[in-house]
Amino acid sequence: MSSLLIRNAHLVTLDEANRCIENGSVYVEDERIVAVGKIAPGVSADREFDAGGNVVMPGLINTHHHLYSTFARGFTPPGSPATDFEEILGKLWWKLDKALDAEDVYYSALLALMEAARKGCTTIIDHHASPSCSEGSLDHLEQAFRDVGLSGCLCYEVSDRNAEGEGIEENLRYIRQCRETGDGQMTALFGMHAQMTLGAKTLDRCAEAGLSVDAGFHVHVAEDLCDVRAARETYGKPIMDRFVDAGIAGPKSIFVHGVHLGPEAMEQLRATDSMLV
Repeated sequence: MSSLLIRNAHLVTLDEANRCIENGSVYVEDERIVAVGKIAPGVSADREFDAGGNVVMPGLINTHHHLYSTFARGFTPPGSPATDFEEILGKLWWKLDKALDAEDVYYSALLALMEAARKGCTTIIDHHASPSCSEGSLDHLEQAFRDVGLSGCLCYEVSDRNAEGEGIEENLRYIRQCRETGDGQMTALFGMHAQMTLGAKTLDRCAEAGLSVDAGFHVHVAEDLCDVRAARETYGKPIMDRFVDAGIAGPKSIFVHGVHLGPEAMEQLRATDSMLV
């Protein structure tokens, strides 16, 4: 058994009482925090660290990330600048994710995760896409998490933009793998891109597949008005209705952005106890 004692810390506990403890301590055994607060002076550990009065707090959680976007830093797409959201997708993000191979997936995550660790982020919920190497891609991401030592919740974003329903099997495979062989460091959701890239058949397949393994869903919603318009023009219904009608909304699901959601959609999120981040 190994142990670590952090002394002389300004503890920001973020517990139910939101306590802040001056000159507090944190005691760790075998990488698990077992005591927080005022610890008896006689307690010792294999390793001890004086925090010097600095703030010690629980790790931050990033509830929506695209780790592969590391490779977009400083990148200017060729040709004329994008003029709207759909052009940004077509000229940058969809070209980038389609170019990724297995090694790219790993190293884009590795760099981002090392930076996250340096900034105090210990858990990341990632939304991944790599159409040219979708099969097994979440394993490459997981390896980066394990190499850095962070916790993660992964999914693959299903869409019809490259192949109908591409990514459904990768989601199912990884969800089952986490449950059957996982140690708790990694978990999974069922990912989808957005309703505007999900045909009726694919959305139904996603709902059926995800619900069959009792999974939550992770999907963009109303990030831009084009997503809202597509739901009305193609399916004749408000955007959240597509997800609610399919059974995708619920307490395990994460809807992302919601920039252009109106009061009725916000009420649907509240009524289904869904999360909006």
